[in-house]
Amino acid sequence: MNQDIALITEYMDKVLEGGEITREMAEKLLDCGKREPYFLIASADRIRRTFCGDEMHFCSDVNARSGRCSENCRFCAQSGWYNTGVKEYPLRRPEELLKEARQAEAYGAERFGIVTSGRGQTDPKQFESIVETVRLVTQHTGLSVCCSLGLLTDEQLKRLKEAGCERIHCNLETSRDYFPEICTTHTYDEKMNHIRRIQDAGLDVCSGGIFGLGETEKDRLDMAFALKGRDIRSVPLNIFNPIPGTPMGETKPPQPLEILIGCFFLCQQVGVLRLQHLNRRQLLHALGIKRPLRRFMQKQIRFMGCPKRRFIRSFCFPVSQIGIPG
Repeated sequence: MNQDIALITEYMDKVLEGGEITREMAEKLLDCGKREPYFLIASADRIRRTFCGDEMHFCSDVNARSGRCSENCRFCAQSGWYNTGVKEYPLRRPEELLKEARQAEAYGAERFGIVTSGRGQTDPKQFESIVETVRLVTQHTGLSVCCSLGLLTDEQLKRLKEAGCERIHCNLETSRDYFPEICTTHTYDEKMNHIRRIQDAGLDVCSGGIFGLGETEKDRLDMAFALKGRDIRSVPLNIFNPIPGTPMGETKPPQPLEILIGCFFLCQQVGVLRLQHLNRRQLLHALGIKRPLRRFMQKQIRFMGCPKRRFIRSFCFPVSQIGIPG
């Protein structure tokens, strides 16, 4: 057995026995993974099977308000700083969003996320409409409700929880050191403070980031350990797809193997990894190797007319038995 495989096996056994991966160990694993990537991925798969099993779960997001965001995130189609051609529309009515939620539930989603563009919620009437949407979805479906509404006040967090919201989304996006390279209109510390206040309000946090923004391997490890430090158990991982018109519109997305190795390190530090925005080629690699992921954004998994659930089952992953079969 070569030294790389021996080290990966030693650390895998440590995790299987309930131990944790330190930053120093993670750096060694990353180095080993460059020479033995498939053994590293196979080891991660064993950890996934042990702690999570094979069953896939689905969640679905709805864009409730689109475009004209005041923030200058250099990757984002929603930013009002760039001409991306994104469809712009005001906040949608609660009844419309309830209809979307019912459709998502019928297709097998377990969670429903309400997403709006913008730094936060400064219009009282619009915020009341969002609260009403949360209340309707909670009352009239079996879905768990999540919200991604920018930086919220303590009072707004309280109102959302009272209406039935269970989880608030606030992505770190990347490491503290690299964050100023992707956004300057708000700070990494503002996000970390928001995460703390969400948890103080008694709400779960969904927080992750994006692979492929030009960050280094160190940045990815920094983000993973920052998430671990806040005990965040639900981590959405976006795989960067360049948006024409943004400053990062010409950036090349990461390769599938690079994604898989990066996912391994996130999975060592967090509970549930939610994979988002993969193209077909990236998803085929991810599922074909059975890497350590457990949840998908529902609306991203439909390719060439192939229903999402059937597509996942074709890779021998059982799908959570909720909603209609697919």
